[in-house]
Amino acid sequence: MIRGVRADQDGFRPVAFERGFNVVLADRTTTSGQLDSRNGVGKSTLLEVIDFGLGARRSSLATLKSSELNGWTFYVDLEVDGRLITVARNTTNAQNVYFTGDATGWPIQPTIRADGQTYTIPQWTSLLGLLMFGLDPNREGQYGPSFRGLISFFLRSGRQAYSDPFETFAKQRQWSRQALTAFLLGLDWEIAAQWQILKDRRNFLRDLRRGVQTGAVESLLGSTGELEAERIRLESVHRRQRQDLAAFRVHPQYTEIERQANELTESIHGDVNANVIDLALIETYETALRDETPPSRRSIEILYRDAGAVFQPDTLRHLADVETFHRNVTQNRRQFLGAELERLRRQRAQRLVHIRTASDSRAELMELLSSHGALEEYVGLQEHHHATGAMLEAVRQRIAVLREVDEGESQVRVEEELLRQRADLSLIERTAQREAAVTAFNEYTLAMYESPGNLVIDVGSEGYKFDVEILRAGSGGVEHMQVFAFDMVLATLWSQQDRNPGFLIHDSIVFEGVDERQVAAALGLAKSLCTTHGYQYICMLNSDQIPTADLPEDFGLDSSVRITLNDQPAADSLLGRRF
Repeated sequence: MIRGVRADQDGFRPVAFERGFNVVLADRTTTSGQLDSRNGVGKSTLLEVIDFGLGARRSSLATLKSSELNGWTFYVDLEVDGRLITVARNTTNAQNVYFTGDATGWPIQPTIRADGQTYTIPQWTSLLGLLMFGLDPNREGQYGPSFRGLISFFLRSGRQAYSDPFETFAKQRQWSRQALTAFLLGLDWEIAAQWQILKDRRNFLRDLRRGVQTGAVESLLGSTGELEAERIRLESVHRRQRQDLAAFRVHPQYTEIERQANELTESIHGDVNANVIDLALIETYETALRDETPPSRRSIEILYRDAGAVFQPDTLRHLADVETFHRNVTQNRRQFLGAELERLRRQRAQRLVHIRTASDSRAELMELLSSHGALEEYVGLQEHHHATGAMLEAVRQRIAVLREVDEGESQVRVEEELLRQRADLSLIERTAQREAAVTAFNEYTLAMYESPGNLVIDVGSEGYKFDVEILRAGSGGVEHMQVFAFDMVLATLWSQQDRNPGFLIHDSIVFEGVDERQVAAALGLAKSLCTTHGYQYICMLNSDQIPTADLPEDFGLDSSVRITLNDQPAADSLLGRRF
């Protein structure tokens, strides 16, 4: 139960609450103009301060996150577990709360510091989860109920919180709706958590299947049959490449042998070319040798006779001397040509022997090269073999993953069906809890609309199904009244538990657009229920929402007003200032 709210700043208007029916009224003064509004007087801010004291993140609170409130400390007086305690929290140092009161016997003890007893926010919310809802601090599963999730049904903050009975903030996850609602209605909330776990597995398997459909083999769609066909083809290629590598022989001196063979080839070509040149010289020398003969005596005489016509006879040598000279010249030339022919023939013969020897050596080397592969070729074959092996392994892995996905999806379908059967059985086993909630909702809506409403609790393919409707309502604001009635069901049911929040708080939003007769009926119902069942109800009301004509004369609304907030002057607002 909320006992009071205070702050450490002058101007803040403290509020004290009582058990039962409490009203925070926003009024307009006679000096207010048409442009003045009650939206800034502090009704919602008061709700935020309480929520802040219960561990809400400052960043999620519309007013308290303002920099204008940096350094403010707010105090919330609570009655929890039969004890009066106070929690203080500063807007700037919001990671801890200061605790005043008796924590004896509680499983989570405050830290004793020089400036007081403190809890971290996780410690504080875990402790409140135990004290208000019986949550085990050591058993907070991934998709289980938390204090912050549960308390938001008893203290709805923001307009979005009043649009759907089973949602307290925008875009709330389905598992959160199911698990929190199931817990609050006394159903097996673990079924909702397990359903979300199965949904996560199903989504993971779906994403995994999509991932398998892309990869190394882009041309495949990714079905098991297509991948099996590709596996068989790659295994055949891989096996053939392995056989080729096993039969491949690489000479350790392949490169050196290849170099020697090339050198021998160049040497042979050089000798052949040189022999061709020498053969031409031999033919030339042989022709010259055949033609090389001394001149005849007759030719010499004719030469001398012709020369005598020009030279004096005494200047000419004797004919015998000339003949002897020519014979000597011819003999010397024949000797030179003979020697050159011998040299060339001997040189050609030597080259021919070298050519034969080099050719034989080259033939041996070429035979060796032809029977062994090059190292570069072998390395290339290895690379192709490894590439094929890698692709084969990738395909095998994709096949294995697909099979796991198929098996996983089948298992999920089986587990979902079993979980649905378990949920159906659980609803049967908890018929009393379900009937209590459905009956209470029916009665409360009937009290407001003279027409029964339905609270539907069922099981579908996605888990628990919750729905509400008010039949033949015939007026506006029905959505808000559905929220109001459902919250009253929760507050009443939990008031019967040993551990419970002990309060329910509604912002004035819950009465927006609602006919005055329904507002009067709702206020009457709330006052009756909280008085009968001993819990605290706090509602924020605008003065123009009060259905004065439709309230009983003995309703006593004025006696339930704990604070009246005005729009003029600023000192009459909750914070004592406007910004």
